This record gives sequence, structure tokens and C-alpha cells, in this order.
Amino acid sequence: MTAPINPPDLDTALKTLWGASHLPFSAAVAKPYASHSLSQFSRQLEQLVAVRSCGLVYGPHGVGKTLLIQHFLALLPDKRFKTIFLAHSSVTGTDLLRLLCRELGRSARMRRGDNLMETRLSFCLELQPWSMEELQGYLQARLQEAGIHTALFEESALHLVLQAAHGLPRILNHLAQRALEQAAGQNCRLIASAHVQSALQLMPWLAKL
Repeated sequence: MTAPINPPDLDTALKTLWGASHLPFSAAVAKPYASHSLSQFSRQLEQLVAVRSCGLVYGPHGVGKTLLIQHFLALLPDKRFKTIFLAHSSVTGTDLLRLLCRELGRSARMRRGDNLMETRLSFCLELQPWSMEELQGYLQARLQEAGIHTALFEESALHLVLQAAHGLPRILNHLAQRALEQAAGQNCRLIASAHVQSALQLMPWLAKL
């Protein structure tokens, strides 16, 4: 028997306290939030792909790399591009080229010791942690998507949750969700600093970031 995703009391609280249609901070997002840095990053990526460049996209865990790339790939025309997903996370550059060749039905003629990957890379884009303003805009957008159009956080609680997120939307999602659950459990319409502090106690590793 599979347990429900949301406890029944939380489902009720979402509707009665805030009029929400669903959890505002769940992982399911249709498209990336159009922050200034992500929009600029996407334009750079479009230009590089247009000239058939090969490179890397990197950044800290939880900054939105996977979501951004998935959304970007979905916009590429199928007649011009072929998307290949490789789940291997610890291969050498040569091994990666071999895997790509195999997926494309090509034969790879190279030695394992060849340093071929670096010579083919022509760009390296870093996705930086978000600013406090971008995180706040993202949080507000998620609330509005869920049907919450009134203030949810007290000012001090909002500052605390944004600061504790360290510029990472994934952490913001988790922390805001835990704080919302704390407020719902006490039948509070506003999330206070005490609710965020309780949420932080459930995520002690954040203090080490």
C-alpha cells in the first residue's frame, strides 16, 4: 500500500488557511523561474548551441542545473538535434566520448589514455547561487502558482528562510515546505521565525554550508 504524498491534515490546512490548490514548494515545476541570471544564462547557452559548440555547464547542487537543461533541451527542434542522456557520473573524458559514439551508432577510435575531451570543449558556463532578490521572486512565484496571493511569511521569517537557503532554490523549497508544515500544524496563517527555526532543526546540515 502506497502512502499519500501529503498528509490529509496538511491538505486541509492548505485549503482552509491559505486557499492553496497544491503544495507551493513541491519538486514539480513546469519550467525554470525566469530570474535575471537564469535568463542570461539561457541566452548564452542558446548562442553556443547555435554555433555547435561543445562544453560544460556546472554549479553547486540544488542551483537548478538539471531543470534548466531539461527545459532548454525540450525547446530544441527534433529535426536538428538529438538528445542523449547518460547516467554515468564517474567516467573519464575518453569514456564519455566512447559512450556518445555508441549512442550515435559511430565507431570510436581512441586509446583510453588519450586526453581528447579537453581539446573538444569550447566553453564552460557556471550557474551561480541566486541573489536574495531572485530567491524572493522565486518564492513569490511558487506561492502564486499554488493560489496563495496573501502574505505567507512574517518579514523576519522571510529574511531568515532566504538567508538560510544560501542562494539555492532546492534548499529554499525544502526549508519553506518544512516551515509551512510547522505553521499548518499550529493552525497559523502566517509563518513566523519560530516555524523557520523549527524547520532548520529538521535540516541541521544547513548550518555547515
